[in-house]
Amino acid sequence: MHHNQIRGWTLLSPALIFLLALGIFPLVYAIWLSFHSLNLLDPSRGTRAVGFENFSTILFKTPLIGISFPESLQITLIILVGSLCLELAIGLILAILVSRTSASVLLRMFRSSLMVPMLIAPAIVGMMFRFLFEPSFGLIDFVLGLVGVAPIYWISDPNVVLYAVILVGVWEWLPFSFLVFLAGIHAIPPEQFEAAAVDGAGFFEQIRYITLPWLRNLAGILILIRGVDLIRNFDVIFTLTYGGPGRSSASLGFSAYLTSFKFFEVGQGTAYAVLILILINILVLIFARYLVPAREETYGG
Repeated sequence: MHHNQIRGWTLLSPALIFLLALGIFPLVYAIWLSFHSLNLLDPSRGTRAVGFENFSTILFKTPLIGISFPESLQITLIILVGSLCLELAIGLILAILVSRTSASVLLRMFRSSLMVPMLIAPAIVGMMFRFLFEPSFGLIDFVLGLVGVAPIYWISDPNVVLYAVILVGVWEWLPFSFLVFLAGIHAIPPEQFEAAAVDGAGFFEQIRYITLPWLRNLAGILILIRGVDLIRNFDVIFTLTYGGPGRSSASLGFSAYLTSFKFFEVGQGTAYAVLILILINILVLIFARYLVPAREETYGG
């Protein structure tokens, strides 16, 4: 091996050791543990190999937590699809409207104020909205009552609780979509809009043939980033609903937490985490392949 290569690997070795210690080793250990039975409340049982029993219990039976993996997956997908649709649609509309304003001071103030929800820890957001959603003294039902809407039991009605989780997620992460789309719109060469206007294209034609094609790649990246984050969603659900009422808002991340840290079935909980990891990798491959396509020619091409 060349002297410079030896020197390079020597300089990289601390980072590689750190990566192995904090990244690869826990992953390998988690995969190993998912094929074993371990209950922290009964150490006398020890750690014994059970093969795919943990996975079969999670996938095809009703585990101790009272909700199976497919049911938890359905809840997670509802939250994911609802949140993504609202965040991308509202963020795009806001970005288009704000990009049309010429008041730079007002624009900077709007950007700064809109970033506030992103700066709050998700657990704090969940606690805050737990009080806001309270039907007896919460601000949201109070405002709705002023226009004649009856109190809505946001986090105690199993038919409504997922809407509450989606609204909280949209409130917190809408600024992210808005800022990404706004940056993308500002990156569009103004000559394209000028040429489109000369050709007689109106506001909506410019959006359809210029803005949307330019932002398609950014939309795919947003779906990828937020999709992975929503699959791992735990903080807000923990502090807002604690998976309730019943298990009607128990997402995949929360179900893994319950399995490991309420019933202390660490083997099953780790199997849950491994399944979530596999699901995230599948979605990343799908999103990267189909939702971040090569940029097509824009209007006037």
